[in-house]
Amino acid sequence: MRLDVFQNYPCEDAALAGDVFAGLGWNLSVVDCYGGEKPGDREADALLVLGGPMNVYEEDKYPFLRWETEWILDWAVAGRPFLGLCLGAQLLSKALGGTVTANPVREIGHFHVELTDAGRLDPLFEGFAEQFEVVQWHGDTFSIPSGGIHLARSNIHRCPGCVFVCIKCADDNCAVCHVAGKTSPRKSSSCESCSAGAWQSIALYHVSYCITIRRFRGVWHSAQWPGPFTR
Repeated sequence: MRLDVFQNYPCEDAALAGDVFAGLGWNLSVVDCYGGEKPGDREADALLVLGGPMNVYEEDKYPFLRWETEWILDWAVAGRPFLGLCLGAQLLSKALGGTVTANPVREIGHFHVELTDAGRLDPLFEGFAEQFEVVQWHGDTFSIPSGGIHLARSNIHRCPGCVFVCIKCADDNCAVCHVAGKTSPRKSSSCESCSAGAWQSIALYHVSYCITIRRFRGVWHSAQWPGPFTR
C-alpha cells in the first residue's frame, strides 16, 4: 500500500503518523510541496496532507497551495482515502467549498476536544470519551463544507473546525479527519517553533495518537469507506 505524503514545510514531516503507517506496512512517498515538488502520478492508495505555518489564503506567497488545493478536490471527489492534519484539513475544507478564517484566539497547548452527537455515533471514535485531551497548535479555523458531518470541536474556544467527515449520503462517509493542531510532532533543530519542553509534553500523546492512526486505517479497509464526494 502506498501513502502519498504532501509536506508543506521543511520541519513538519509525517513524524508519528509516518511511523505508524510505516509500522503497518505502508510505503510512504513524500512530496516536498514547499520545495517545489509535485506528485508524479495518482496511483497512491491514500493521501496524507500535513501542516505548515502558512494559511490557505496565502497562495501568492506560497503558489504550491493552488495546485495542492485542486489536487485535494480531485482526490476527494473521486472518493479516495484522505487524512488532513492542521493545514491539510484546512485545505480540504477550502477545496470542498468551506471557508478558512482566523480563529478569535490562537489555540496552542493542551485542550479538550468534545464529540458532537454525530461524533459519538461515528465508528471512528468508538470507545472514546465524550471529551478527551489533545495538543493543539493553530491560529485558523474552518467551516464544515456542504455535505460534511461535524464530529468534534474544541470546548475551550469553540473552534468549529476540529474534526469532520465529508459525506456522499447519510451512510456513505468520505475523506476525512483532522484532530485540531499539530498532531504529528517530532523535534527538529531546523524549526524555530521546536523546544525541548514542548516536545517532551507532546510525546505523552504518542500511544493515543498511534491508536487513532490504526483506527483510521481500519476504516479505510472496511465496508464503511465511501464512494465519491458530492456536494
